[in-house]
Amino acid sequence: NGGSISISRGTVLEQVTELRDLFPTFLDAAEISIPSYIQLNGSSMLNLLRTPLTQEWRDYIDLEHGICYNVTNHWNALTDGHIKYIFQAYFPDEQLFDLDNDPGEMNNLASDPSLQTELHKWQQRMVTQFEMEKRGSDWVNNGKLMRRVKGQLYSPNYPT
Repeated sequence: NGGSISISRGTVLEQVTELRDLFPTFLDAAEISIPSYIQLNGSSMLNLLRTPLTQEWRDYIDLEHGICYNVTNHWNALTDGHIKYIFQAYFPDEQLFDLDNDPGEMNNLASDPSLQTELHKWQQRMVTQFEMEKRGSDWVNNGKLMRRVKGQLYSPNYPT
């Protein structure tokens, strides 16, 4: 709370934000402290405006889509706004997109030999996240992402 905005109007920041950051931002703007017993997954975006170059922020965001259209359509993804990694759980299949050069996600780079180090980095990020969230061996087993042929409801914020 507090602190003045230190960037100019029209400045574009590189940090990735998402819906989970709105509530903490609204509380911050209203100068309402979050009680210590409440744990929020997001952060106030006003911190980025106050000190954009020194503010610690997440390196990427996670996205998740459960089954709702058909049994094969459930996936997990990570993005930093420049690269997007998608793990299609049913098949299992991977996609890797360069969002700077392919914002429409038309060119899957996952099989590009020159990008295998990048692909592995994103695979490991997802493995690490699933392990930290304690999703279990249906999600990660021996450091590998697992094929999931049926939908599994899971969210670290809304456990089943």
